[in-house]
Amino acid sequence: MYLIIKDLSVPIQILKMRALLRRIPEKHAKHATIQDDLIKFESGYRGEQYVKYYLNFLPQNNFYIFHDLRLSTNSHTFQIDVLLLTQKAAIILEVKNMFGTLFFERQFHQFIRTANDKEEGFPNPLFQVQRHRSLLKQFLTDQKAPAEFPIEYLVVISQSSSILKTTETTIDIFDKVIHAEKIPLKIESLLKRYTNTILTSRQLKKLSTSILAHHCPPNHDILQKYEVSPAELQRGVQCPDCKSIPMQRKKGHWLCVTCGITSKLAHKQAIIDYLLLVSPTITNQKCREFLFLSSRFAANRFLNSMELVLRKNGRGSSYCLPESQFEK
Repeated sequence: MYLIIKDLSVPIQILKMRALLRRIPEKHAKHATIQDDLIKFESGYRGEQYVKYYLNFLPQNNFYIFHDLRLSTNSHTFQIDVLLLTQKAAIILEVKNMFGTLFFERQFHQFIRTANDKEEGFPNPLFQVQRHRSLLKQFLTDQKAPAEFPIEYLVVISQSSSILKTTETTIDIFDKVIHAEKIPLKIESLLKRYTNTILTSRQLKKLSTSILAHHCPPNHDILQKYEVSPAELQRGVQCPDCKSIPMQRKKGHWLCVTCGITSKLAHKQAIIDYLLLVSPTITNQKCREFLFLSSRFAANRFLNSMELVLRKNGRGSSYCLPESQFEK
């Protein structure tokens, strides 16, 4: 049996980068950089999706599962791809969605990938997950978890076609590096090493609640990160077909003057883009300005139809998009 305490969802960074690419011209100086970064983030997210599938086959133990967890301790913030909690131990999974031949070199502690006749060096994921283990240990100490509560870790390569290599004298690395399909058997093997139950069911539940309460989602200013000014964003409703901006409001629907299609709902993506890029809240006036919309009543109807959270402040009102709606 397992219980997903924090589920996997589309990372907010991906949503913001997608929105930014919709709102800047292809000839923009940062377009290619943002596109490359988006490819990397989406690859990582797909890797975590693969891992989530294999977690369905976990052995029959009581598991509490956290996906994409971000915690802080002693002014250090760290992100864990997957955290498994049991009464006997915690297990960290560091997920890498990489193809080709992956070589773990021990002498210089290098992690080298060879793919398409190209050799590249990457940060060693074993060092990364060991650092996360140390920080998690401190975090659990802060939460009054028993000092003897063990923390295991694994580097999970999501691509089953990837070839893992190391030197003969360092074969022990593969006790910590596995393909995603081996997750159920490997975790079952890990837990057999521990015969003592450290946490009671009540303590496990309390600790899980505390971990979730301390999760701190990233709140990066995507425009600041890529040095894009709000004035550089293309305002208006984007055509869902040919992607041109802006569409025109004609007789109760949106008309694309480039390809001629019409839409009644194209404004929704534009409002979401504003919330992702410009500000986490939007007013009726800002909505009209961003959509090139003249009708206050139409803007009010659009905002109220999108299941946004209404915030009343004195004489004005603003709307924000709840986190659960972003991936929709």
